[in-house]
Amino acid sequence: MRNLAFSYFSSLLSAGVFLLSVAPSVGSAGSAHAQALSVESAVEQVVVTGTRTEKSIDDSPVSIDVITARELNLVTTGTVAQALDFIPGVTVERSQKDGYNIQMQGFDGARVLVLVDGLPLISPTGSSVDLDQISALDIERIEVIRGAASTLYGSAAMGGVINIISREGRENTFRVGLEQGAYSADDRDGGSGRRQANLHGALYRGSLSAQLSALIINSDGFDYDANTIAQDAAETEKEFVRAQVGYDFPAVSLLWTGQALDERKYKLIGPFPGEGDNYYTSEVVQIQHNLYVDSDSGWQVKGRYSDHEELSGQRTGLRQAHFTKTNIDAQQTFGSNKLEWVLGGHYYLETMEQNKKDGTVEIDNKERDGFEGFTQVDWNISPAWEFVAGVRAQYDSGYGHNSALKFNGKWQKELASGAKVMWRTSAGDGYRVPNLKERFFEFDHSNLGYIILGNDDLRPESSQSFNSSLSVVIPRKHGGRVGAEINLHQSRAKNFIASTEDIEASSDAGYVVYAYQNIDKTRIQGADVSTEVGWQNQRLQFNYSYLDARDASSWQRLSARPYHQIKAHYWLNVPAWNGEGLFYVLLQKDEAFSQAGSVKNEYMTLNFNVKKHFSNNVYARLGVENLTNEHKQPGLNEGAEFDIRPVSSRYVFFSLHLKI
Repeated sequence: MRNLAFSYFSSLLSAGVFLLSVAPSVGSAGSAHAQALSVESAVEQVVVTGTRTEKSIDDSPVSIDVITARELNLVTTGTVAQALDFIPGVTVERSQKDGYNIQMQGFDGARVLVLVDGLPLISPTGSSVDLDQISALDIERIEVIRGAASTLYGSAAMGGVINIISREGRENTFRVGLEQGAYSADDRDGGSGRRQANLHGALYRGSLSAQLSALIINSDGFDYDANTIAQDAAETEKEFVRAQVGYDFPAVSLLWTGQALDERKYKLIGPFPGEGDNYYTSEVVQIQHNLYVDSDSGWQVKGRYSDHEELSGQRTGLRQAHFTKTNIDAQQTFGSNKLEWVLGGHYYLETMEQNKKDGTVEIDNKERDGFEGFTQVDWNISPAWEFVAGVRAQYDSGYGHNSALKFNGKWQKELASGAKVMWRTSAGDGYRVPNLKERFFEFDHSNLGYIILGNDDLRPESSQSFNSSLSVVIPRKHGGRVGAEINLHQSRAKNFIASTEDIEASSDAGYVVYAYQNIDKTRIQGADVSTEVGWQNQRLQFNYSYLDARDASSWQRLSARPYHQIKAHYWLNVPAWNGEGLFYVLLQKDEAFSQAGSVKNEYMTLNFNVKKHFSNNVYARLGVENLTNEHKQPGLNEGAEFDIRPVSSRYVFFSLHLKI
């Protein structure tokens, strides 16, 4: 697996170096950084995820949150896990494998679809995408839809969609960056360090464009108590490589991208009786090929092939897993500004096999495939009213036919004062077909007293969701504005899939048998309130989210879903200093838990990042994450005690970036 990764990395790097070697040198000519920021602020943000067509974000009939490249560059130069914690109403959770998963409007990562350039990513656990395995280096923006989107994007979009849009790279440039950081709470000698290096090169000559980028992250992890064997965070090494080549023909554009990830983790978890220490380890190699064909006449075809190999587990339970995922998506857009149609289809093929290191087969080369067709009409009834309707039909090799409907409406009015009032509403279906892991998984830890079994008799999940929002935007002088929005949402879902104990099977086996089962019904509802005040070089934003998620049969709250969340930030640009800063706050409170006792059920983190340009070609970043140093209690007995706080302590970093 390591040889495969090295070979693929070398091929991508060699191809990229050859393409970029012919690029001309780029000097420091051009507008000053402060002028560039002003131009960027004046450009109207265009989004594509809500309707699968280009729309101004202010005129989109679907409510969309956007993280721009500028905001992204302030928040992170590593992975997207840090960036998504910046989005209102979104919860980022650390997984048992020391990765990061998403939760949105009460739906966990298995029910939120993560896309890159409109195509789904492979899920290493078979369900949730690990956000810490996505590089933030070449991202133009991130678009987020909260609420059911299965009509446009299919299975697993019950809670929403996150679409990561890659940078096109329409200039000749070469950039390098170095970052050094450390966690303040580490009881080991020498403390904990985190190092990061990246490079990006782009060539643009007429109709030809090419890019090459690489990102390396190395972390020592951290440990709050050096007197115990167990570590609080794993030691990690990650290498990302991405290459891109595109060519614009007279009527058609072609783009190929190749990506590779090589990731290793090691974490001590406790003593191993009579034989030293027990540990968790993981080695991942992930390879991806993408091809995009885009025409001037409104049709486009795109495809992705992903291959994921993983060796992971504890010392005595190492498992070798192999996943592949193929997606082909095509659509045609036609009509007029008054009535616009989108027609399309999507084909997918997934394979999965998993074996113990001793050769015991747990999942024997299972696969599923299917086809989906969708259509949508966007009707601009008048300057004030817009209506969108869509339908999607799916045929899955394991579960036959599924379908979803959606309706979106928008009303807007501009008042004499210049203020703009907008009401958006949506109602739609969501669905999720059981994945291969949930159907065929066999995780045998009977020597430790339990096993986990898949269930091929599972039924597909389904949901009905409703969202309604009212917003007011009041323009101010010099490009500023004041805005406020309230959003109400409710979802009712059935056949949720979860791993629960099979009492009868446990009694017969003499150890605990967990099996994937359908939960009858759930009800999720909540509200989001946002306010924003913006000036030419400043912005203040406050967001409050309330969420109540329950099992509709027992009326018990669903775990890992806090009642209250507050996110606020203050952004300041100082042209005279050629710099900008971002200060943001996250507060979460009142999460449901199953443990007998609670250590802490609320927390608040403060974070700030400062970026300073010394010239057009050199800038530095300085930041502190979790300034308040809120983190889980060391030595926590997670089986008996609950602590809502994050695992990570205060993290301080400095980075330097050079553009040639």
